[in-house]
Amino acid sequence: MKCEICGKEIVGQPYKISVDGANLLVCKSCARFGKPVREHEATKTKTKSIRQASPTTRVIPYSRRHTSHEKELVPNYNKLIIEKRKSLGWSTEHLAKVLKEKESWIKKIESGKIAPPLYLAKKLERVLGITLLTDVLEIPPDEIEPSKKDLTIGDLIEFKEKKKTKRKYG
Repeated sequence: MKCEICGKEIVGQPYKISVDGANLLVCKSCARFGKPVREHEATKTKTKSIRQASPTTRVIPYSRRHTSHEKELVPNYNKLIIEKRKSLGWSTEHLAKVLKEKESWIKKIESGKIAPPLYLAKKLERVLGITLLTDVLEIPPDEIEPSKKDLTIGDLIEFKEKKKTKRKYG
């Protein structure tokens, strides 16, 4: 397992820390950059949610998988909803009544301004007969081709420091 800050191989047990609200698994030397996270605190912050899919497939490291299957919205969820609603001859008002939700919220979802929460995405799938949610791709680390050098948070900090120095003296 690699440290999520410096990228070095972690020897022994990794440290769980929180840095600006993000929980990270780090090596002993990088543990000083955040606050220790107890196991029950880490699970409190995990909620069942969906993420909007990016145009490229995202990979979640095998070691950071959640116990429940994580779902994400397909990239064109709003267009799928509009097309199916129109093919059924329904107005946004009628769809909102069927879903027992506010029409203004359905309009915002259809315009892509907001992503529907998990329960509403499941309702939309059931009522409209479309697929809006997909599983997040999870690949074990031995199946991922390693790059020459993985970019870490430490690399970004180092890059910013070089940039500051260059401006100051350059």
